[in-house]
Amino acid sequence: MLTILDNLGSLYKDQGKYKEAEEFFNMPSDIKKNVLGEKHPSYATTLGNLGSLYQDQGKFNEAEEFFNNALDIEKSVLGEKHPSYATTLGNLGSLYQNQGQIQ
Repeated sequence: MLTILDNLGSLYKDQGKYKEAEEFFNMPSDIKKNVLGEKHPSYATTLGNLGSLYQDQGKFNEAEEFFNNALDIEKSVLGEKHPSYATTLGNLGSLYQNQGQIQ
């Protein structure tokens, strides 16, 4: 069920329906946080999804916070050589590039 909610959030994000996307990303985020804990990789994935959503809306400070939280979890649980960590690090780099911080 949580994967379906995340997927629906992604679908709405891709359609530019940001309010709906945020609702669908927040539902699994809250459940994962309460059931799996704040250090679970699945929770980090949802944080990354929220970061991407906020980046698409130009809410760069919020996006950076979510990407960094996801990175912290992935680094501590999965390690810096895990593909999920690399993906989130790339997303953060893209955020910085979009802000003109990296050329």
